[in-house]
Amino acid sequence: MMPMMDQILLLAEGRCLFHGAPSLAIPYFEQLSHSCPPSWNPADFFLELISSKHSSDLASRFAQSDLHSSIIRSIQAYSRYRSLPPSPKPDPFQS
Repeated sequence: MMPMMDQILLLAEGRCLFHGAPSLAIPYFEQLSHSCPPSWNPADFFLELISSKHSSDLASRFAQSDLHSSIIRSIQAYSRYRSLPPSPKPDPFQS
């Protein structure tokens, strides 16, 4: 099911532990010394992380990550784009 998703959002107690492409999640958590056991389904691994005593630390680390910074920049760029006045549309009846 996860390969069909563009993005996943992992939350614990209202805080974000990960947001991004599913293919980036396992390597991201491995960098934080949390490896998915070979026989586990990644979704089960994520549920374990979310419900673990480490979730608060993982949320803090995500907030300081490059991935989080990239998301914030994308949101800010989109907000700037949305605040631009609309482009004038050509009148199809005018020559």
